[in-house]
Amino acid sequence: MAKSGFARYILRVRMVALFLAAVGVMILHHLFCRYLNKKPVNYEFFANPAFSAFIVNYYGSIGNTLSIISKAALCSALAIVFVQIFWYQHLRRKYSIGQIDKAVLCKDDPLASLISFRSTTVLSMITFLGVSMFVVTIFAPGALKPESRSLPRDCTVPTVNLETDSLAVTNHGAYSGPISQLRGFVANVVLSGTYLSPNVTYDSYGSSTSYNINFTAPALNCTNITSTYDFARNLPLPASFTAGEAVTSEIVIWNGTKSIASDGLTSLVVGSRKLIPLFDDDYSVTADLSPSAATCVAYSGVYHVTVTTGSGDGAMPYVILNSVDLQSPISELSTEHTEQHYYAVVDSLFSLMAGTAVYDPGNFDFTLNSVIIAYSPIGSGDPDSPWSFARNIVDALPEVMGNVSISILSGILSQTDNPSLMFVPSVCYDDNEYFIYHPKRLFFSYGAGLLVTAFCIGLGFLVIRLNGTEEYLVFSQILRTLPGGELSPAAEEKPLADQLYFS
Repeated sequence: MAKSGFARYILRVRMVALFLAAVGVMILHHLFCRYLNKKPVNYEFFANPAFSAFIVNYYGSIGNTLSIISKAALCSALAIVFVQIFWYQHLRRKYSIGQIDKAVLCKDDPLASLISFRSTTVLSMITFLGVSMFVVTIFAPGALKPESRSLPRDCTVPTVNLETDSLAVTNHGAYSGPISQLRGFVANVVLSGTYLSPNVTYDSYGSSTSYNINFTAPALNCTNITSTYDFARNLPLPASFTAGEAVTSEIVIWNGTKSIASDGLTSLVVGSRKLIPLFDDDYSVTADLSPSAATCVAYSGVYHVTVTTGSGDGAMPYVILNSVDLQSPISELSTEHTEQHYYAVVDSLFSLMAGTAVYDPGNFDFTLNSVIIAYSPIGSGDPDSPWSFARNIVDALPEVMGNVSISILSGILSQTDNPSLMFVPSVCYDDNEYFIYHPKRLFFSYGAGLLVTAFCIGLGFLVIRLNGTEEYLVFSQILRTLPGGELSPAAEEKPLADQLYFS
């Protein structure tokens, strides 16, 4: 019976609808992955902990479900194409019951269709393409997975700002001295042997955040003067000392001299001598016969540092000093507000280093009038010696100044109306475990399925036109078209098992 109206196009509409449904599910899968992309795995979705836990636990299942639905829609469209091609070839070639049996059974055993590839070539190809849709469910869900990454984001971070701070005491605009808080701050840094922890804000998702900042602060430019330094005058050996023997009387191990030139430029000349342990029962030491000396001039310098916050779960923040670019010398005579603050920091450090440190072997300690630098880690390079540089004095002194300048990032020097920090835009890198979306993997797997299905649907439209009508896989209709096979009118009402006969 001829079909009319919409019924003539129902299968074509169904193929297109299934194709569009698959596209819609794929787009939904893409949007789901894009929404999760670059979000920490412990991200709180919509401020709902229960929903967040569901996403974390079942994001893979959601992706699998969407890929299975899209595959089912594509395979359903291919099944309609299969029927149209089957009728087109069957009406022209008159397949035998065995060939039809193998073609129909391909839905349960797709590889069986390959046995009859020569006689049912196009049908076998359609079957193979339908089976190949399983790659969609294999590759598409893997487009989203947790990965440990360091991802950038725009942020605002604190940096050193001595322009608005108030670290120097002035008299009619001229520098007079550093405030007491600054002296204590510098002493704290020197005795700690490292910089104070920077003021940081921890990421709410437990990320360890790092960022680069540049700031201007005091720095030292030191030169080795060992060859010209007067050690006999400034670092005299005890009169009773014999080379290689134990020191039995007080010995000068540090001598720092602060000097100010007529133009206000300040320098520090330091000579130092190591004490070498003798490893006897009396904890004796002998004097190093190769002391060293250096002269250091204070400069303003641009510090290039990387700050890492730690994760907030016990990991401490730390700073990596990448480089220091020296700018111009710092003068005590400057009336410029910022330079006076720079000089106040330098003055505080030089005041701690200027003077002598004397070791008394009788008390196994430094004398009471020794400068505080004697107890700093700068001289703890050898655990068996009361005084031993861990590194060359020319490198050690700028490092101490660097620790002081970097410690300003702690914000400890900030006062109520005079902050030592300001906030600047930067790029932060958050180290965490994120949902990472690989769109190419999703697009390639889904795209291949869509291209194959679109081609087959186009082929199906062509075959329907050649057939003259849309066809269905009806068993009784197949029997009527078999060579020598037909259904008797009386058999229409009989059970299916009694309807088959062949001439």
